[in-house]
Amino acid sequence: MTELEALNKQKEENKLLMQYRDMVARLYENPDFKSLVLDYWCNTECARYAQVSGDPNIPEQNRKDALAMAQAAGHFKRFLNVVTLMGNRAEAEMEELEQAVIDASVNEE
Repeated sequence: MTELEALNKQKEENKLLMQYRDMVARLYENPDFKSLVLDYWCNTECARYAQVSGDPNIPEQNRKDALAMAQAAGHFKRFLNVVTLMGNRAEAEMEELEQAVIDASVNEE
């Protein structure tokens, strides 16, 4: 793979990361997503799961499962944050990457 091909591939990957970031932003604006996922699942249900995970009257495997479910919301929110950060970084790199493509194009001629 030539330098120009590698740079163009990186540009396409950056564009995809930016699209994913924009998808996350649209999700956060969606009232159904906010209500069902962020409010109900991430807060209400995960708090209930956390309580179940500490109840000694519940079988051990069920407590472990409840703890995993309680933690799932935190992992999901972290995933959304990472997608946003990666998209922001990709966008910040685009101008420099585009200049590198131009330079590589000139060098290949």
